Amino acid sequence: MNVSSFQFQSRFFWASAILECSSIAYHVFYDGITSILDFSDITPLFVIALVLGVSGALVRLECFKALGPMFTFTLTIQPEHRLVQHGPYAYVR
Repeated sequence: MNVSSFQFQSRFFWASAILECSSIAYHVFYDGITSILDFSDITPLFVIALVLGVSGALVRLECFKALGPMFTFTLTIQPEHRLVQHGPYAYVR
């Protein structure tokens, strides 16, 4: 079975997400919800990483919206191609 690089990455990320959710569920079940809601060990680096991660996700969603039906996961030039100059693409060229 020949699996492309994109399919491998997609499967890897889904498997990682499932494992992470399983880990959280395990800790909630065995340690109780209070073990997850303990915010005493949050560091400034964690907050910076969280803000950057959420910001990146929001920019990515805006890019998806700006491209609309022209969005693909692979680099292609479609027959109805036009230059997108709004959204995040107004600042990047």
